Amino acid sequence: EEVAQKQMIETSPEKKRVLEVEAEVHKQVGIVAKKKDELITEGTQRYKDVTEYKKLEADIELLLSRGAASKEVDEMLGKVETETKRFSEAVTTVERLIPSLKQEEQLVSEGLAKAYEEISKIEKEAAFFEDKESAHKAVEYARQIVNAYEEQSGLISSILGRLYERLETKKQALTLLQKAKENIIGMKAANVWTQVKSNISTQTLKVIYKDLVGCYSK
Repeated sequence: EEVAQKQMIETSPEKKRVLEVEAEVHKQVGIVAKKKDELITEGTQRYKDVTEYKKLEADIELLLSRGAASKEVDEMLGKVETETKRFSEAVTTVERLIPSLKQEEQLVSEGLAKAYEEISKIEKEAAFFEDKESAHKAVEYARQIVNAYEEQSGLISSILGRLYERLETKKQALTLLQKAKENIIGMKAANVWTQVKSNISTQTLKVIYKDLVGCYSK
């Protein structure tokens, strides 16, 4: 950095201008690289989310296909409630990422507009440069800055798309869990009713037996 500052002090105003624009190119290209990494990360996470959803769907289907006693039903209900809490927290986490990314998208849009203005400004400046090579570089670097902003805009849009897809997958998982909970509660109610009917039948048999005994004893 000290070398670069010394170089700018020792160089002509024209070359200083070129170095300024070149430094901005490196800055924006670095941001592009970072956004590419973020897009890869979100794509990987989206794949994991879809895989997790499919596994959850299969597990619930298997769970509900089994007839279960009261104790097992309570265990099933506990598992579903635990998963519901986990997915609810995941939904909140993804939702929190979206506003800041939208704000960043707005800033990039504003930066792109300024970069277009800067091209026009630099082209006018470069027209009066004595060093034609420096003039060419300054304009070329200004165009590279515009390209970098445009690429950032596209990458942020793609990242937002991945986040919305992840959010939808997690909400679908919550819907699936809610339906599973309703089915399990229905199973629990059925178990209770079966037990009640069993008790009624037992009591009825006892009454009939008592009546028969009473008849024969007369």
